[in-house]
Amino acid sequence: MKELITMLLMWIGQSTMYDVDIPHPKVVMMPPQELNEQYLASSLDKTAHIEELWAYYNTKNQTIYLRADFRQYDSWHKSILVHELLHHVQHHNKVKFQCINQMEEEAWPLQKKYLKEFHNIDWQYDELWYLLISTCTNPN
Repeated sequence: MKELITMLLMWIGQSTMYDVDIPHPKVVMMPPQELNEQYLASSLDKTAHIEELWAYYNTKNQTIYLRADFRQYDSWHKSILVHELLHHVQHHNKVKFQCINQMEEEAWPLQKKYLKEFHNIDWQYDELWYLLISTCTNPN
């Protein structure tokens, strides 16, 4: 996993303007139900509803939490890691956001770019969903 994280961080650095010469995040794998429960317990949005959570990044302890069935050689799973690594990079680069949703504004397109460049997969995510999850509802 260490080598994969190193390679993905290098690609993020090449694909963005961020400094990626940063410590690696801690990575914890857990069963899907436990992952969901932990995410909801730590989430600022106590009304969040999760259909299929694969991963999340906790800025407080700089940890990426992945489902236990994460497979590091699976293209989709690696793209999920890219997404969460970008949050780690954003945190270390002290990027300021009006709300936590804004972290997603850059993560989804970068994940899409990774899938295309490395695996020739054209990920067509729902643009309305993307807008909803990447926009602040009460910006302040």
